[in-house]
Amino acid sequence: MASLPPPQARQTIDLLINNLVNIKDTTGQFLLHLQDGRIIDTKSWAGWEWTHGIGLYGIWKYYEMTGDAKLLGIIEDWFAARFAEGGTTKNINTMAVFLTLAYVYEKTGNNHQQLWDDTLMMTVMPLAKIGKLLNRPAYIAEAKRQFLVHIKYLFDTKTGLWFHGWTFEDGGHNFANARWARGNSWVTIAIPEIIELLDLEPEDPLRIHLIDTLEAQCEALQRFQTDAGDWRTLLDHEDSYVESSATAGFAYGILKAVRKRYIRADYKAVADKAIAAVVKAVDEKGELLNTSFGTAMGDTLDFYKQIPLTAMPYGQAMAIMALGEYLRELSTYQAEKKKTPNTKAKMLYTHATIVTVDPSRRIINDGAICVRDDIIADIGKTAELKGKYPDDEEYDLSGRIVIPGLISTHMHTAQTLLRGAADDLELVSWLCERIWVLQGNFTAGDGYAAARLSIGEMLKTGTTCFLESMFADRYGFDGLCRAVEESGIRGCLGKIVMDIAKYAKDDAWAMHPGLVEDRETSLLGTLKMWDKWNGKANDRIRVWFGARTPGGVSDALYQEMTRISREKGIPITMHCAEVKADRDFFASVGHTPMTYCDSVGLLSPSTVLVHMVHLDDNDIRVLAGSGTHVAHCPTSNAKLASGICRVPDLQEAGVNIGLGTDGAPCNNTCDLLQEMKLAAIIHKSISYDPTAVPAESVLEMATINGAKALGLDDRIGSLEVGKKADFVAIDMRGIHSQPWFNPVSAVIYTATGRDVDVVVVDGKVLVAGGKLLTMDEEEIVREAQQRSREVVERAGLLQKVQPRWPVE
Repeated sequence: MASLPPPQARQTIDLLINNLVNIKDTTGQFLLHLQDGRIIDTKSWAGWEWTHGIGLYGIWKYYEMTGDAKLLGIIEDWFAARFAEGGTTKNINTMAVFLTLAYVYEKTGNNHQQLWDDTLMMTVMPLAKIGKLLNRPAYIAEAKRQFLVHIKYLFDTKTGLWFHGWTFEDGGHNFANARWARGNSWVTIAIPEIIELLDLEPEDPLRIHLIDTLEAQCEALQRFQTDAGDWRTLLDHEDSYVESSATAGFAYGILKAVRKRYIRADYKAVADKAIAAVVKAVDEKGELLNTSFGTAMGDTLDFYKQIPLTAMPYGQAMAIMALGEYLRELSTYQAEKKKTPNTKAKMLYTHATIVTVDPSRRIINDGAICVRDDIIADIGKTAELKGKYPDDEEYDLSGRIVIPGLISTHMHTAQTLLRGAADDLELVSWLCERIWVLQGNFTAGDGYAAARLSIGEMLKTGTTCFLESMFADRYGFDGLCRAVEESGIRGCLGKIVMDIAKYAKDDAWAMHPGLVEDRETSLLGTLKMWDKWNGKANDRIRVWFGARTPGGVSDALYQEMTRISREKGIPITMHCAEVKADRDFFASVGHTPMTYCDSVGLLSPSTVLVHMVHLDDNDIRVLAGSGTHVAHCPTSNAKLASGICRVPDLQEAGVNIGLGTDGAPCNNTCDLLQEMKLAAIIHKSISYDPTAVPAESVLEMATINGAKALGLDDRIGSLEVGKKADFVAIDMRGIHSQPWFNPVSAVIYTATGRDVDVVVVDGKVLVAGGKLLTMDEEEIVREAQQRSREVVERAGLLQKVQPRWPVE
């Protein structure tokens, strides 16, 4: 958070409002003499112009937040006074000339009109609000169209900023090509305002386009922000003066967009710097200094550099809006912090049985972990650490077993919305007749809801890091990233790469048309998301290539992907040799699974191959020699009757194996603790060897081995000094858990996700007392229930998912 105390922010707002309602042009310097002979005063409070409209809106936004009757009184008094004076000088009769103008335009096609970025705030926002108020869909449709038109002509794709204006004369041009700060700030304000006003759904193409445009602008604003936190009146010209009203507008729009989860949370740091600059620009009388006067379109850049500075209603209002939004965001932040009473920079977790999974595999009875910010600073006996760190906030974990945060090396977040929708089917039918049909009817809103449902369940059951296998473009990859960012979990996120819409190239096993992608949307789309999201959220987000299984990707695209993977360091995950049909496909092209993967460059220490059920001995030798990792998903393989991965043989060959839950429709849970129990048991059964895959080996799969597979073992996977503070406390005090002697055995064979009590990721407590602290569980469940039914209905499969027994 910015360092501005709330009382100071509120006091500054009061000063700004008092100054606003008393602004006057005492000298007449800023009177505008129009060509029609009218003289208008845009500066003084007692006028009716766009400047006053923004002034009133600023006060209204603060009233909306506080409910202060005095603010509403200011607004009502202003309108009463203006109406008593006769209102605006224009009236409806002035529209009459437009009848003939329309006929002339129809005849000649001559367009002498202009577009200004200011217009979105001054006319399009009022149009949209009136359309909603009066239930006029045509008004709303026109407001949406205007946003698209303005983006088309004014958004500069090279810089991410907006030009001040466009004229349709002389073939069309952007006048001086001025990337004017206040014009840009109207856009920063208007985009989150219109999304909220029209309640645009996450999957709405207009919303997606608006957010993409806003994020591009925010990225540019971050580059051009001064060290003091403000911006220059010509954003990309260092020889132009600093302008405060635009700075306030940027702060408001960015803070609101972050609060509403429209854009990445890390942009808040940009807005916090801007807030500090705005406060510094407010003098003791409450005037926002360095506010440029309203201007027409300039034909030269020098025109903008010469605009005079003076107090204006819009400047005051933009500062009020910025500080009001700061207070709103601060109150939200503090409310969330209250839910997490122990999230402090210096924490000491005490009296736990700690299974470190460090190189010596230490188990510490009555142990403690000292956390500094997001790092494990010390680990040892409770008595010793309490003596060393007497001032730390203590969190008592008596009766709990603490293990490293669990790492799921394979799961499909989108499929959690389809839990129970495809039971008792073999893989190809399960996929082609049920899952692909359902997923082909997903929207971006469904993808976001599914991601939140998955992440909430993972956190509550002890998973602190996961590898998403292949998120399709239609699910909305931005939404997945935002869900990770908001929740606090760590996510390696694979975006699908494909160019063949079949399973194992079989014409009978075609994908649903709604899931079909090509090189442009899949491979290049992944690169775009990698540029945008990789390393964000304090490096909790990593973007991966999520390649479809062989037969779903051409050799050429595999080879292009693996080349880029090596060049850029982007890891790859892919399903492989899951069912016999896969092995048949490999044989049809003259290969076994691993010789094929080797031929297209897939085998690498930066690759995680999933399932790997149907391998021969030579495949295992090739795999082990390459350093490629395997994600074992025993529940999925067993439920779909695919077979079981040869884990003991892979271990003997030296292959690193992680553990994954796969998707909810083939597992019905995201609980990695349940997966661990099955992984420990099933290999004993099929090998007739009770020593096969012991509990200790399975815990390694779900922690340090998973970290190695994701290339994160220097940061997570074990509890060691200097590593990230990612750990889970499992409550073993329940009647179903007693007695226990070996904590590793107790975790693997006895515990379930419902026993998870505390989850810490990046030093932050995300689950306490078994309750989510960063997510609203009731809201997540409610939305998931609604959206899952809607998806099933759109897919026409509602009857297919009903109980097979009669229901009364």
